[in-house]
Formats: sequence, C-alpha cells, structure tokens
Amino acid sequence: METEYSYDDLLEFLDHAGQRGIMPAASAGALASAARSILGPLEPQERANLRSVNVDAAIRRFTTKRAKDMTPSSLKVYGQRVRKALDYYFSWRDDPAGFAPATRASSELKSRRSGARLNDAATPAEDAAISDVRSQVLPVITGLMPNAYQTSLPIRPGHVVTISNIPHDLTEAEARRLGEFVRLLVVS
Repeated sequence: METEYSYDDLLEFLDHAGQRGIMPAASAGALASAARSILGPLEPQERANLRSVNVDAAIRRFTTKRAKDMTPSSLKVYGQRVRKALDYYFSWRDDPAGFAPATRASSELKSRRSGARLNDAATPAEDAAISDVRSQVLPVITGLMPNAYQTSLPIRPGHVVTISNIPHDLTEAEARRLGEFVRLLVVS
C-alpha cells in the first residue's frame, strides 16, 4: 500500500512539525485533532491517498454526525483546520526544503514590516496589536504561562499525556469544558 500522501503520514508530519518547531506545537496539535476527527473515519483506501479524498464530503459527514455535540462555529473551525492541515501537508510533501507555514506571529510581523516601510512608524494601535500577538504567542513558545502548572497522566502502557498551562484557579466549568474537548479527540 502506498504511504505517500496517506492519513498516517499526515499525522506523522503534523507531529514532526510541532516537535521540531516548524509550526507552534499547539497549532500542529489542533490541526491533527481536526484531521483525526474528520479524516479518521475514512475508508482504508481513502486514507491511503488523501489527494483523492473528497474533503467537502468528509467535512459534511463530520458536521452531520457531530452537529448535536458541537456549536456551529466549532464545526466550521474543524473544517477550516482540516483544510489547512492538508494544504500544509501537501505543500510540505511537494517541497520539504521550502516549506514554511504562515503563523499568526509571522503574518503579523510581515504586515508590520511592510507597514513600517510605507510610513516608517507604527501607530499606537498597531503597536498594541503586535504586543497582544506577542503576549499570546511567546508563552506557547517558552512553555508555561505565569500562574499555571503542568501535569502528566499515563493513559496506557507506553503513553503518557502531558497537560500544560492549567490555571491554578481552574473552575469546575473550565474543567468540564476541557473534558468535553478531550472527548472530541476520540477516534471511533
């Protein structure tokens, strides 16, 4: 069976990209979660060659199946993420040396640089937007956020899950929301 452009190769790519810093680990994880949810249920022959998959149909099946479990905006985000995961994957397979995914931080920096060339100074609003992006991205790059902790849990032999940036004052509602998110990751 051909493994090039396969579902398993896609997941390996996203894992590799997150671990090697090719893209933020959180972004790679979110894309992988969407891929597992939407592409996981495909037939084996479809999973063997993702280039031949009708992505719109796969997203419709997922949306129909999960419509009662998720909000419409969450369903839409999952569809967007699986498309982005496939775009990144196909781009990487076609040119691994030239692959460079767009991230929020790099897009903001690029627009900031082009804006600086036009008028040489950023407005206070632009500076505030850049600062806001940095405050969101830097904790992900550097590890734990202030007033948060990390814990690990073995879920099966040879597999330990680590959860990071848990607020010290986690509420019951937040814990319930986190649990509901983890349930969305289940592959049937």
